[in-house]
Amino acid sequence: MRKKENLDLRAQYSRSVLKRGLVALLLDKPLDQISISELCKACGINRGTFYHHYSDIRDVYNEIEKEFFSQIERRLDMADMTHVDCEFFSSLLRYFFDNPNLAQVVYSETSSSKLMIRVRSMVRNRVYESLLVRHPEYTFADLDDLFGYIIGGVISSIIRLLSTSQKNPDIRKGGKMLAAFTNTLIDCYLPRPLAA
Repeated sequence: MRKKENLDLRAQYSRSVLKRGLVALLLDKPLDQISISELCKACGINRGTFYHHYSDIRDVYNEIEKEFFSQIERRLDMADMTHVDCEFFSSLLRYFFDNPNLAQVVYSETSSSKLMIRVRSMVRNRVYESLLVRHPEYTFADLDDLFGYIIGGVISSIIRLLSTSQKNPDIRKGGKMLAAFTNTLIDCYLPRPLAA
């Protein structure tokens, strides 16, 4: 049993090194310009090990993307999208501060714009479903301008916080700021219905 555990740990380590290596390379060039040889050299891993775990570069990227969506989705599952609290944004900021290269790739021009489109779509659907329960008088179309404005502001604020923060950023303060801005905009645009 111990031998199998060691093999599993080695496999996890190799996959982790390759994913981190790909994220680092994506900071400088688009995915379609990164070769398996280049990734293996950057990671200090041989091609045989690479092919033991992945079939190509896109396979590595897909796993990174899947894990990223899983992290965002987990945070969305824990949040009340009708009144987003500080904990949601703090958790999101902590994830990005703990994974700075991934954060840069997600928000950089060299990353696939499809990634941001998918993230926005996932968040948009969750927010709309929650808000329409509270405000059945609105439609998806009614919420588009509000969502576009809010998500643009949130993304801009996160990028600014990531680029200007020191080693020990005040995650809680950033989370409070993002929650306050978001909830104020939602409450102004979609006032809470009067109690019957």
